[in-house]
Amino acid sequence: MGKKNLVISLCVCIMVIFLFSACSNQSNVNLNKDNSNTKAPIQSPNANLLSVYEINDSNLRTIMSLRDYIVSIAYNTNSTVNINNTIGVYGSIAVDGSASDVADALKGRFNKIVLYSGDTIFLTSTSYSVETYKGENGFNFVLNLSAGELANKVIDTAKEIQITKVKFQLQGDDSFELVPECYYITPYTELKNGVSIIESPTAPMTHLDTNTSFRVSYVFMTYNPVFNENFKANILYPSSFSNYLRVSDIIVSENNDMKNELLKSLSTDLTAKQKQALKVYDIGVTYQKKTNNHIVIQPLLKLDITNHEQQISPFCAMSFY
Repeated sequence: MGKKNLVISLCVCIMVIFLFSACSNQSNVNLNKDNSNTKAPIQSPNANLLSVYEINDSNLRTIMSLRDYIVSIAYNTNSTVNINNTIGVYGSIAVDGSASDVADALKGRFNKIVLYSGDTIFLTSTSYSVETYKGENGFNFVLNLSAGELANKVIDTAKEIQITKVKFQLQGDDSFELVPECYYITPYTELKNGVSIIESPTAPMTHLDTNTSFRVSYVFMTYNPVFNENFKANILYPSSFSNYLRVSDIIVSENNDMKNELLKSLSTDLTAKQKQALKVYDIGVTYQKKTNNHIVIQPLLKLDITNHEQQISPFCAMSFY
């Protein structure tokens, strides 16, 4: 494994030898996270919301919604690369209480959660974890579904998968379905050829008005001995997603400061040839937000840096509203 003592100002997650990704701006993921341990009263002080203690199987279908989120995430079909172990279901729940109590109310609530693309089942998961964040009308949540079964499934990487409904199987035979506003999964196959994203944004800021433009940076490295000096970089995401978020500008620049940090951090992991071939680049991307909805995006970066086109993706999705 690579050393974990890489000193940079952003959070870096070392994944496998020479392949690691970073997520920056951790404090700004989604909305302002409520870490309060204060228990909510049985009677909700907000007359418009149920108390978290009033959640039951009957009212879940009316207080949960997937309509607030516009989602485009990537799924790597290369099971030898240790990423994409979960797939998130993003939504909101109109209750009052604390974030921890809402999370506890959703944990173990469902026997299984099924993602459909049309009439076809994409994923059936019987295991999930819960994240909750204070929202404008209750709480926002992420149900991180275990995606282990996808490792044995043949997935066409030539097209995106639109998730058209999510089925929540409750205890017993009862279930209900919710329809996302816009939810795409983009499958791809990440090569293990020394090219990988090492740093990516998780949030540009806490809030962005509609039609606001903002700039973020994706940092990737290559130690592949084959190097195309005139390589091109493009950002890929579903075409219909451009109704909600547009890419207006992409600028690529070499990052020698990060290269020097990596040479120090991985000094015993890289061979002499790999050190000589190591290069680090920033891909600066200007996005324009076109909707009031929450947006979760994990784009693909298409590169021909080794003279052959390949796709890589950030380990973490960027989430904002």
